[in-house]
Amino acid sequence: MPVLRRAGETSGGSGPGVPYHAFLGVIWALTAFATVFLAVRLQSRYRGPRRLFWDDGFAIFAWSLALATAILWQAEASNMYYSLNVAAGLVPPGSASDVQNRLLRYIHSEFAALLLYYSTICTIKLSYLFFFRRLGSNIDRFGRIWWPILLFVLATYFIMLGTYPYSCSTTTSIAYLSTQCNSASFHHYTTIILDLSCVLDVVSDALILIIPFTLLWKVRIRRAKKVAFLGLFSVSVITIVVAIVRTASANDTKVSTGQFDPTFLYLWSAVEACVDTYRAMMSRIRARRAGDGDSGSGQYTTMNGQELKPYSTSQVSDSGKLLDGLKLPK
Repeated sequence: MPVLRRAGETSGGSGPGVPYHAFLGVIWALTAFATVFLAVRLQSRYRGPRRLFWDDGFAIFAWSLALATAILWQAEASNMYYSLNVAAGLVPPGSASDVQNRLLRYIHSEFAALLLYYSTICTIKLSYLFFFRRLGSNIDRFGRIWWPILLFVLATYFIMLGTYPYSCSTTTSIAYLSTQCNSASFHHYTTIILDLSCVLDVVSDALILIIPFTLLWKVRIRRAKKVAFLGLFSVSVITIVVAIVRTASANDTKVSTGQFDPTFLYLWSAVEACVDTYRAMMSRIRARRAGDGDSGSGQYTTMNGQELKPYSTSQVSDSGKLLDGLKLPK
């Protein structure tokens, strides 16, 4: 993953592009909203089926990763900003040992932040996949769609972990950072990794979008309600846009040496992770409300004319085979 590397004596930039307080303020505001969305989701579960499913567990874990990211930057953002300002000549450096220690703390913290980012995005995708698995557990040959997408999402996660330049994130050598991690070839490599992560992220989201369209094709409901469901699940497009903006922002804010401005990169990483978390949490709540039955008979039919009953909490099986508003038979 692209990361900015600045040795203590290296110049070539104009300092952080995002102000310190704005950086932390946006991250904490996004995390606070995610906490509210999580509370609403849990309340919805309590008032509805009174149980948690696998997709709920993944969503809760994703929220905990987002919270951990906010806590990490609260503790370490000062070291990042100090290192960037010293490298740009905007603040007088302290002792050599202090500059080196704070630079190394920043390098290690951004490594942790990127691992949290990758894990948050992957966990949200798993939450969506297991949510759709509950919806489609009664659909014939549903696994032929679900399993390949699951494997692709997992492969994407491990590809990003496997291509990360660990040597520049775990080193304690300032000389190594100044040479190997500050070279033109390293900056070119990190650019490729950034673009690759964006492509894999967008493609995996697009593949996940195939699933709700496939599910709704099997159910005969009013066209207006079907469009509402499709619009609900199509909010994934928002996350795709944020992922593209994150990559474009990082590429557009490079300094003359080819290094990324980490303040933009990590700010947009936090935005994408939190927006993804909102999408995962609110889609379940809105899906339940959207599927509470029509004002008429409150019944739906499949493409072969079989009748579907409205949602009932007593119908929820241990395998969680119901969408909160629609039962999807074979």
